[in-house]
Order: sequence, then C-alpha cells, then structure tokens
Amino acid sequence: MIRSRNRAFVLLAAAFSIGLLVGGTILMAATRAGKADFLWRGERRDMRGGGSGVSGPAAWIARELDLTAATRDSADAIYRRMAVEMDSLRTRIRPQVDSLYEIIRPDVEARRQQMRTEIRALLTPPQREKYDSIVTKDDENRRRGREQGQRYTGGGRGSR
Repeated sequence: MIRSRNRAFVLLAAAFSIGLLVGGTILMAATRAGKADFLWRGERRDMRGGGSGVSGPAAWIARELDLTAATRDSADAIYRRMAVEMDSLRTRIRPQVDSLYEIIRPDVEARRQQMRTEIRALLTPPQREKYDSIVTKDDENRRRGREQGQRYTGGGRGSR
C-alpha cells in the first residue's frame, strides 16, 4: 500500500512539474508574441527590452491593425483620455451605486458566510486555521476599503 501511494505521489509530482514547464513555456511564448497583455495592469513592456508604452485596448488594436508608431500613440492618447472620462463618470455615480449596494449588503454577507461555512466543512483542522486567517485578512481589507471610501470587491482568496 505504501509503495503504491509513493508511486502515485511521484506520478502526481511528475505530472505537476511537466504541466508547470509546459504552461510556463506557452506563457513565455505568448508574452513574446504580445498576446499576453492580460498579465499586466499597467504599461506593457516588450520582452526584447523596449517599452511600447501602449497598454490595454490601445495595445490590442495597435497589434491587430498593425498601426504605425504615430497612429498607435494617437490611439493610446484617445484611450487614456477616455479612461479619465470614464473614471469621472464612475466617481459621479459612486454614491448612488454605494447606496444601492448597502441595500443588498446583508444578502451578500449572508451568501459569503454560507460559502465560507461550506468550504470550511471540506477542510482539515490545519487547513481551516489557514483558511480562517485568509478570510480574516480579506474581511480586514474590505473593512479598510469601506472606511477609505473605496469599494473593496474581495481580492483575497477567502471571498471567492
């Protein structure tokens, strides 16, 4: 029994290692081809050392339409200007959205608690302890965001 368990563990470790290697290679190739923009939240850097300075939709449209540098820069400026205008719109409606959220907050919290209870039931005692720590940190981040007037959507693993 122990021999088959060890064998299963070795096979699992080998499969994980191969998957990690293949996934990393594919991700690296996608990054070099400029098709992994989802990895960056800010400015996208060219893997050969230079920075294109273009991010988000502007990078996609520049790549898809094979834009010249001047046209790409103009498109990027338009996207950046629109991002500022969209942020202004979001800021303007934020009080209404926040007040609507307060109406459904008890239901959201109840569902979050139900999910956490169901997940905890699946875990071993050491896993529960770690999960509780993650959940506590997630709750603290959410509370801190509310206090600062930000909407915290729960970036931690405990809220998912």
